[in-house]
Amino acid sequence: MSDDNAASGPVTNALELARLARTAILEKKGEGVALLDVRGFSSVADYYLIASGSTPPHLKGICGAVQRTLKDAGVHSYRRSGSPEDG
Repeated sequence: MSDDNAASGPVTNALELARLARTAILEKKGEGVALLDVRGFSSVADYYLIASGSTPPHLKGICGAVQRTLKDAGVHSYRRSGSPEDG
């Protein structure tokens, strides 16, 4: 990932953030990746990003890559739901 976002400040566009997360998932070989536009259907999110992994370590790797990518884009995660061990 380039440092373009760091030079221009944090990414604030929801679609751009979702696409960054999707790219991180795909780079870690996430499976069944789907980016759903739920604007108008959900009051808590603009987009849902759904993906699968084959094993708990694979899921941990995907999760870590997404967190690092979003942190690099200036997004701080205050809460995370679920874990790879949850299935």
